[in-house]
Amino acid sequence: MPRAALGSLCLHLANPTKKLQKFARDVAKGLSELLNKTVTDGVRLKVLLNDRQQAVVGYEVNQLKPSGAPVPLRLRGAKEKFALWVIFTFDLDPSSGKLRTVKNHFELQHADAEMIISYDYNREPTNKYSDPHIHLPGKARAIKRMLKVIGREKDKIEDLHFPVGSALFRLCLEDLIEFLILEGIVPGRPGWEVALKDSRDAFHKIQAGAVAREWPETVAKELVATGWDVAAPAV
Repeated sequence: MPRAALGSLCLHLANPTKKLQKFARDVAKGLSELLNKTVTDGVRLKVLLNDRQQAVVGYEVNQLKPSGAPVPLRLRGAKEKFALWVIFTFDLDPSSGKLRTVKNHFELQHADAEMIISYDYNREPTNKYSDPHIHLPGKARAIKRMLKVIGREKDKIEDLHFPVGSALFRLCLEDLIEFLILEGIVPGRPGWEVALKDSRDAFHKIQAGAVAREWPETVAKELVATGWDVAAPAV
């Protein structure tokens, strides 16, 4: 499963940097498999350790291109019409030692690099906006009118931050890939449905674990209601 490595991040190595790099390589391998089983051919995401000792996972990332490059969305022999910028930054949770997402950026582009839509998540945002949000370019009349009404007629639509869920309940790369295929923007590889479901289920299981740690009493009540025996931890 493409995200299976994320589900077993309890390995403890003596060197935290090596531990982070190993986890990140596993994630890069899984995400590469996801892309190559759905909308790409032969794509390989790489890992870069940045100056903050965080692991950056992306396409063609290196010291000269720390943000990497867009992934061409084409299957073998097809002409590239669109590209997808996929970049993740990870560190280790100081309390659990598990891999955690610091931020990610997905951006659908035309082949000439014009943005179509972008999705961003930042665990520690540097502004007032919601952690996960989308940006939309364009000239939507109703949105432009709204900006004018509130005295922001000089602002661009792509500067608006549309909130999408929260840190625990956020969109994932699989959601964007599904949109691309179902809307006929890019063709999906045979069997893409299974690959997408397996990968998204693995991600949601990780988030379910995070929800359980955030709201253990609520989760315990639900488990008891469905017949589980749940005991509170000793004080």
